[in-house]
Amino acid sequence: VIPFLLLDNPMSKSISVHSTFTTKINRPKFPCNPDQSYSYNHCVRTSLAKRIGCKYPFYESSHILNAPSCNTTEELVAHWTTNFDIFSANQQQIFNITGCELPCNYYQYSVVGTPHKYEVKGHSYIELFYTSTDITSSQEVLLYPFDSFVSELGGALGLFLGFSFLGLLD
Repeated sequence: VIPFLLLDNPMSKSISVHSTFTTKINRPKFPCNPDQSYSYNHCVRTSLAKRIGCKYPFYESSHILNAPSCNTTEELVAHWTTNFDIFSANQQQIFNITGCELPCNYYQYSVVGTPHKYEVKGHSYIELFYTSTDITSSQEVLLYPFDSFVSELGGALGLFLGFSFLGLLD
């Protein structure tokens, strides 16, 4: 939800980024949302607005539950505290807090190599650039589906024990 990169000295760094388009399988043990129009960020913000009873005043999306903007210090502190909990949580903990599933299709960005430091006097900047214009695609597939297990079990039983499922009909 909140990507970050900790830099030891943010004075003039150049960072290479690689993107991978990832497709996951929606499984009962590891659910994900297959809807192409699903926004994980919107789901998390809406969940927090429901939980606290208001939304951050600077959220651009006025359609988040039609919730009123937070007006009191207590409401803003509640948002800040919950956002901090989410910031330091893993995916399962975020799901437990918000009930939002990860999308099945998403782009994953990773830093390639070590950020390059520039020695420029009087200026500070961070430069992000892609290592290439190509996007790697990664797709999750079942390694050993159930029908393969049944066919291999039947084949092994037939080979070693002379057993056949069709022989049961006789």
